[in-house]
Amino acid sequence: MKVFKEASVYPVVTVLERGVEQGRVVNVMHGRSKTTSDDIVMSELPAADSRWLDALPNRIWGVLLSEHRSVLEKVSSKSRWLRDVANVNAMTTAGEADAFGTQLRDSARGACRVINTGTIDPFESLWGQKALTKQGAKFLHPVLPLNAETLGNRLALFRSPKIIVAKIAHRCEAFLDGEGKFGGLDVNCIYGPAGDYTLKFLVGYLHSDVAAFVHRLFFGGLAMSGGYLPFQAPHLRVLPVPNAESKLVARVEKAVDIIIASRDAGSIDLSPVTDIDDALAAHFGLTPSDMAAIREVVQRDMEDAELGNV
Repeated sequence: MKVFKEASVYPVVTVLERGVEQGRVVNVMHGRSKTTSDDIVMSELPAADSRWLDALPNRIWGVLLSEHRSVLEKVSSKSRWLRDVANVNAMTTAGEADAFGTQLRDSARGACRVINTGTIDPFESLWGQKALTKQGAKFLHPVLPLNAETLGNRLALFRSPKIIVAKIAHRCEAFLDGEGKFGGLDVNCIYGPAGDYTLKFLVGYLHSDVAAFVHRLFFGGLAMSGGYLPFQAPHLRVLPVPNAESKLVARVEKAVDIIIASRDAGSIDLSPVTDIDDALAAHFGLTPSDMAAIREVVQRDMEDAELGNV
């Protein structure tokens, strides 16, 4: 039976039954329209562990409908949540960002360099290359006084080694501020990694196809106009991060070193990200078909965004 002439919102039917609990499992049915009929055909997907609902903000359940959930299971089996291996927070509140915005000045030397979401590319800041716009003003070299009077309790964070992450992007855009030279407005940051985790390892993983795939599965339903995804702190905290095995960490860090060296030489080369994904495939036990599925999902979504189909 055809319920809506042109449905753009999918109804959710909840069925409650009296019975004996048989573990925390979610049974999933997926409805698809026939090509020659208005009828909906229901197909059953593999049952899912309800921990996926518990892990994601607001119990987002779209991930349960993915045909690639088996790949996600492989990734999660040898991972920890990012929130358990590092601190993940916004660099400022909205009020602080506005207050700091009134104190920005343009200077190529000294003080605390400031970036925002629009001045971050993969593995690099665009400070001095692209103007930061704040409250109607533009700054090519935006800085803030590096003192407690101006920055208050944000001073320690701004001066700390960290990864600074754009809040909105097609896929993660972040760079490593290893010397604590940058502050940020309307961005997030990752700092204080625990155990054998390092910021260099984490920034490498964040830019991998594997990480982009997982983020798409989790939050693709939140895509905005143009296919942009949110990378707010709550979304980043639930990213599965691979266990910090020494060989994997060394291989990822080596690739990041090559990328950073090319950036500092004046022409960034992102091709070593492929080696990061190869290392991750070996770590997670992902087959060539698994990696092909990962790249197909990431590439398809990027192409849809470019064509305005998202």
